[in-house]
Amino acid sequence: MKYAILVLVMVLAFACDKKAQGPAETLTNFIEYRFSNTQTKDGLLKFMTSKASEEISNLKEEDLADLLKVEKYRKRNFKIISEKCDENKCFMTYVLEYDVLAPNSTRDYVSEVKKIAELQKIDGEWKVANIDNIKTFIDATRPIDVR
Repeated sequence: MKYAILVLVMVLAFACDKKAQGPAETLTNFIEYRFSNTQTKDGLLKFMTSKASEEISNLKEEDLADLLKVEKYRKRNFKIISEKCDENKCFMTYVLEYDVLAPNSTRDYVSEVKKIAELQKIDGEWKVANIDNIKTFIDATRPIDVR
């Protein structure tokens, strides 16, 4: 009986133990969330520092709707290629490859972007502070309409 109680306590302890996410997990979850169809403004703000969330909060409604609209994008690959971190700040360089779909859901072109994300640790949680674009490569299957 003592062993059953001990095992039960251990199982509950491990089940309730939530490990704090590191910067790589936070960035990965942020990218996954950005490609989900269930994005909301509040959900997006949970990943961001107060400065970054201010920029999102100040967007006009139509701009915010465009930012959250991801039906025409499909993530292909995401890879963190380098990181430089200290205790409270982390800079991560990553490559993100995604399809841009035509209205009939066929692939219009593939875009590959290389970016640097700055993450900051605030109240024990890693948050996205800034993302800068380094380069963009577009492989189009037909001419791109830029009008």
